[in-house]
Amino acid sequence: MILDCADAFEVWKTAGKTLNKEGSYVNVGADLTQGVLPVLRRMISYYFRPSWLGGVPRSYKRPGEIASKRNMDELAELVDQNVITPVVDSEYSFEDTVAAYDRVMSNRAMGKVIVRVR
Repeated sequence: MILDCADAFEVWKTAGKTLNKEGSYVNVGADLTQGVLPVLRRMISYYFRPSWLGGVPRSYKRPGEIASKRNMDELAELVDQNVITPVVDSEYSFEDTVAAYDRVMSNRAMGKVIVRVR
């Protein structure tokens, strides 16, 4: 499984080579920097473009398709067992939310940017 949090089209294009035939590409992000229409166009392409027209012959999913309580519990268990390690770029206090937003928008964050609410 590839879990893409940034809507990286370049990653999707390599999924046919990097995933086995039963593998899934799960996209939880949406790059809205170019507007909503390009995002919708990419999503339609992910789902429906045949490989002979440049599509990728692997399963494409959005979080709503996989986000059941059972799946999230299994994911949490994998994280607890250090099978999956979330990548954290930086953490900010709630008072520094603007700085966290600036970090995300800089396109330089290499992982999640966390804002602590408590």
